[in-house]
Amino acid sequence: MWFFYSLISAFVYSLRSIFEKKYILHINKYILAFGVRVFALPFFLIPLLNNPSYIQNLSDLPGSFWIATIYITFISTPIEMLLFYEALKKEEVSTLVPFLALNPIVTTIVNIIVFKDIPTVWGVLGIVLIVAGIYLLNSSKSKGGILGPFKYIAHNPALKLMLIMMLFNSSSIVVDKIGIKGANVYFYAFVNYLLVSLSLFLIAFYKAKSEFSQIKKFLKPLLIVGLIVAIYTLLRFLALDLGNAAYVSAIMGSSTLFTIIWGTFYLKEKEKALKILVGVLITIGLILIKVLG
Repeated sequence: MWFFYSLISAFVYSLRSIFEKKYILHINKYILAFGVRVFALPFFLIPLLNNPSYIQNLSDLPGSFWIATIYITFISTPIEMLLFYEALKKEEVSTLVPFLALNPIVTTIVNIIVFKDIPTVWGVLGIVLIVAGIYLLNSSKSKGGILGPFKYIAHNPALKLMLIMMLFNSSSIVVDKIGIKGANVYFYAFVNYLLVSLSLFLIAFYKAKSEFSQIKKFLKPLLIVGLIVAIYTLLRFLALDLGNAAYVSAIMGSSTLFTIIWGTFYLKEKEKALKILVGVLITIGLILIKVLG
């Protein structure tokens, strides 16, 4: 089931960018980061209220749960957000985004170290094909073509920030799995989003105190995106609970495949030949992970 949880999560995640682009393009980035998470929070209560057995006694939770939760909510998520926004000030997004395609590779390494969970050869090949497809699509828009982003690293502070952000982002998937194993998917998700909402509120209050009125203005789209975020997060956590973190990371990257479909057929975007090639690579990668991984 972990494969289908990951795939459906990736599909739902692909919807997020469409709604964000359509409804909340002009909202302050700090308010957006806080608002999306705080409006996702009520939806994490539903499983707990529906099945109180998911609620854990805080004193019974292992140290690994709290270490993972504190790391994600007060260290990793804020640092990722701040590094990404700082990098955006210095460089074009089309040059920065390709590095995120490398996430599954770093996650694979961290996952092997922490869980000793080694992918099969076919699984590794599937990850590589998915990464190659995502990177090919993103790098086609960057300066210098496929190797363009790497050519700028040595002398570009923005790309150095992006690489650090990518390392945090990649390791967070494995840390999430540690947190889930310390409790259960539903309780970890609720505590995670409760604390990360607090963390991002403090950042938004410091960086954009005067912009909080935007939450009322964009209440409906924030609720919609919050629901989308809650659904794909729970599905991703269910996949992490049952499957290999490296595989889940790669399959989550396949949201690019669904974005291609939305962009090509719904938004009538260009570069169809490239997007078809990327779609084929990602699809083959998914098949390898599912059938032979």
